[in-house]
Amino acid sequence: MVKVKLEDKKLVFSFPNRLDTAVVMEIETEVMKKLEEEKKSVKTVVFDLKDVEYISSSFLRLCVNVGRGKEENDLVIINVSPIVFKVFKMAGFDKIFKIELLDWNF
Repeated sequence: MVKVKLEDKKLVFSFPNRLDTAVVMEIETEVMKKLEEEKKSVKTVVFDLKDVEYISSSFLRLCVNVGRGKEENDLVIINVSPIVFKVFKMAGFDKIFKIELLDWNF
Protein backbone atom coordinates (compact mmCIF):
# COMPACT_ATOMS: atom_id res chain seq x y z
CA MET A 1 0.00 0.00 0.00
CA VAL A 2 2.81 2.42 0.90
CA LYS A 3 5.86 2.51 -1.32
CA VAL A 4 9.14 3.36 0.39
CA LYS A 5 12.54 4.11 -1.10
CA LEU A 6 15.78 5.40 0.35
CA GLU A 7 17.80 7.76 -1.84
CA ASP A 8 20.54 10.23 -0.89
CA LYS A 9 19.69 10.26 2.84
CA LYS A 10 16.01 10.83 1.98
CA LEU A 11 13.35 8.34 2.95
CA VAL A 12 10.54 8.78 0.42
CA PHE A 13 7.04 7.47 1.14
CA SER A 14 4.44 7.32 -1.66
CA PHE A 15 0.82 6.85 -0.65
CA PRO A 16 -2.45 5.56 -2.17
CA ASN A 17 -5.08 7.99 -3.46
CA ARG A 18 -7.26 8.15 -0.31
CA LEU A 19 -5.72 8.66 3.11
CA ASP A 20 -8.86 8.27 5.18
CA THR A 21 -8.78 7.17 8.81
CA ALA A 22 -8.97 3.44 8.05
CA VAL A 23 -6.07 3.58 5.58
CA VAL A 24 -3.92 5.72 7.88
CA MET A 25 -4.53 3.28 10.75
CA GLU A 26 -3.24 0.48 8.48
CA ILE A 27 -0.12 2.31 7.29
CA GLU A 28 0.90 4.26 10.40
CA THR A 29 2.70 1.36 12.06
CA GLU A 30 4.53 0.56 8.81
CA VAL A 31 5.66 4.18 8.38
CA MET A 32 6.83 4.59 11.97
CA LYS A 33 8.63 1.23 11.92
CA LYS A 34 10.50 2.14 8.72
CA LEU A 35 11.47 5.51 10.20
CA GLU A 36 12.85 3.80 13.30
CA GLU A 37 14.82 1.30 11.19
CA GLU A 38 16.37 4.01 9.00
CA LYS A 39 16.75 6.85 11.54
CA LYS A 40 20.57 6.82 11.51
CA SER A 41 20.84 6.93 7.72
CA VAL A 42 18.03 9.41 6.96
CA LYS A 43 18.27 13.19 7.11
CA THR A 44 14.98 14.05 5.39
CA VAL A 45 11.62 12.30 5.28
CA VAL A 46 9.58 12.94 2.14
CA PHE A 47 5.87 12.29 1.83
CA ASP A 48 5.06 12.14 -1.90
CA LEU A 49 1.34 12.79 -2.34
CA LYS A 50 1.31 12.66 -6.14
CA ASP A 51 -1.59 10.18 -6.28
CA VAL A 52 -3.43 11.44 -3.18
CA GLU A 53 -6.85 13.01 -3.66
CA TYR A 54 -8.06 13.01 -0.03
CA ILE A 55 -6.48 13.25 3.42
CA SER A 56 -8.17 12.88 6.78
CA SER A 57 -7.21 14.38 10.12
CA SER A 58 -5.55 11.04 10.89
CA PHE A 59 -3.01 11.73 8.15
CA LEU A 60 -2.41 15.21 9.59
CA ARG A 61 -1.70 13.52 12.93
CA LEU A 62 0.75 11.15 11.21
CA CYS A 63 2.56 14.17 9.73
CA VAL A 64 2.85 15.72 13.21
CA ASN A 65 4.13 12.46 14.69
CA VAL A 66 6.75 12.08 11.96
CA GLY A 67 7.76 15.73 12.16
CA ARG A 68 7.91 15.81 15.97
CA GLY A 69 11.44 16.36 17.19
CA LYS A 70 12.83 17.00 13.74
CA GLU A 71 14.50 20.16 12.53
CA GLU A 72 12.54 22.46 10.23
CA ASN A 73 12.18 21.00 6.72
CA ASP A 74 13.21 17.50 7.79
CA LEU A 75 9.70 16.44 6.78
CA VAL A 76 8.93 17.59 3.25
CA ILE A 77 5.54 16.99 1.65
CA ILE A 78 5.66 17.05 -2.14
CA ASN A 79 3.35 16.80 -5.15
CA VAL A 80 0.36 18.09 -3.22
CA SER A 81 -2.81 18.78 -5.20
CA PRO A 82 -4.54 22.15 -4.68
CA ILE A 83 -7.46 20.45 -2.90
CA VAL A 84 -5.20 18.61 -0.46
CA PHE A 85 -3.11 21.77 0.02
CA LYS A 86 -6.26 23.58 1.23
CA VAL A 87 -6.55 21.03 4.06
CA PHE A 88 -2.90 21.55 5.04
CA LYS A 89 -3.37 25.32 4.90
CA MET A 90 -6.56 25.28 7.02
CA ALA A 91 -4.68 23.24 9.63
CA GLY A 92 -1.75 25.69 9.52
CA PHE A 93 0.63 23.01 8.30
CA ASP A 94 1.89 25.25 5.50
CA LYS A 95 3.67 27.20 8.26
CA ILE A 96 5.12 24.09 9.94
CA PHE A 97 6.27 21.91 7.05
CA LYS A 98 7.74 22.52 3.63
CA ILE A 99 4.90 21.69 1.23
CA GLU A 100 5.39 21.67 -2.54
CA LEU A 101 2.42 21.74 -4.88
CA LEU A 102 2.02 19.25 -7.68
CA ASP A 103 3.15 20.67 -11.02
CA TRP A 104 -0.05 21.12 -12.99
CA ASN A 105 1.60 22.20 -16.26
CA PHE A 106 0.16 20.02 -19.01
